[in-house]
Formats: sequence, structure tokens, C-alpha cells
Amino acid sequence: WMKSQTIIENKDLADYLSMRKAIPNQFVVSSGRFTTIKEAQNNANLIAGYVIGTKFRKQIGLASTKVNRSFTQTLIAQHNSEELQVKILNGSPTTMYREHLLIDMSSENMTALFPSMRETIVEKRIYTAAGGLLGIMLMSGLLSVVLSSRKE
Repeated sequence: WMKSQTIIENKDLADYLSMRKAIPNQFVVSSGRFTTIKEAQNNANLIAGYVIGTKFRKQIGLASTKVNRSFTQTLIAQHNSEELQVKILNGSPTTMYREHLLIDMSSENMTALFPSMRETIVEKRIYTAAGGLLGIMLMSGLLSVVLSSRKE
């Protein structure tokens, strides 16, 4: 399943996050090489979170570029851990690991995920509106202090 999909790795992440490259509905995220499977899995989940967040931001206006781990886990169709034998500086072989995640952001998955996303989107919009209102109140308070001091 890996060969038939777009593969996104750390080195490609900037192109996808800046939206210079289009993010397909199905893609594979591949971690870097790590000495433990857990590190490889964490790296793959981190990359997937940023790419999924970017696609959400483009599609539905999600403010953040990284989504919750639960959203990422929901969209993982398959995963595969790869064990690699790599020669290190002194020439002796060592085992390293890579994690590959097949992410499926088809319309069916997005429709099923929307109720849980809605709460997050509404919460972020409320915080943004509250922050804007707080800023306006702070500016008007400072402006009234400045204007009242000029009258005296």
C-alpha cells in the first residue's frame, strides 16, 4: 500500500505545511530512522498531526496547524513498522526503525469525524473572539486614561 500512495517524510513537511504541494485524501507518513520503535511511532504521529492539521485548515478553516492525537489516530487506516539494519561509523551494524502510517482523509472519514471536530473548532473560535474582545476593551480603557489625563 505504500508504493501506490504519496509519501510524506520530515524532509517534505515544509512543502506540505506551506501548501506548496497539495495534500491528497490518502497519503503515507513515514518517520525518520530511530533506535526504538516508540520514537519512530511518535515521529510519524507528529508528522501526521501537522499534515492533517494543514489539510483541515485549508478545508474547514481550523486555526491550528496541528491536530489532537485522537484525530490522527482516527484517520490512520493502516500502519507498518520497518526494521532496518544500518552500519554505523565504526562499521558494525545496528538496528533502526521506521514507522509508516496510511492516512485516509476520504469524505466518509471526514463526515464521521466532524461531530468531534466541531467541538474543537467552536472552542477555538470562542477563544479567538474572547481574545479580540479583551484586546478591544484593553485598548479603549488605555485610550480613555490617555484622553482623561490630557483634559486635566
